[in-house]
Amino acid sequence: MVKFRSFRFTLPLVTPSGNQTRQWDRSRNWKRIKSEKEGFLWELKINELDRIEFKCTFQKKRRVEFRSFRKRLLDDDNLIQGFKMLRDALEEMGIIWKDSPEYLDAEYYQEIDRDNPRTEIVVRDV
Repeated sequence: MVKFRSFRFTLPLVTPSGNQTRQWDRSRNWKRIKSEKEGFLWELKINELDRIEFKCTFQKKRRVEFRSFRKRLLDDDNLIQGFKMLRDALEEMGIIWKDSPEYLDAEYYQEIDRDNPRTEIVVRDV
């Protein structure tokens, strides 16, 4: 088995803003929320992150850098809340043990890229 140190991958999706996710929640648009999360899960599978060497071992802490390339910048709380579904997807795939601060050291960045919006993620063992 290959020893995991770090891995970088790119998703051709941009996470929704926190305002968007709150609006879906208030309107009880559960299908939209489920659809967004499933989209992240499929993208992770396409990137072959369900392979055993990327799985997090029992209660191991990981550092994850989330970098969003968007058409326009968000304020920090909207950016971070928008990544919640992706964090849940990483946990469901077993890439992170839990998305609590005890097991996850998360960093969030954003840049403008109007021509190629995307999300880049780097996962490292701590």
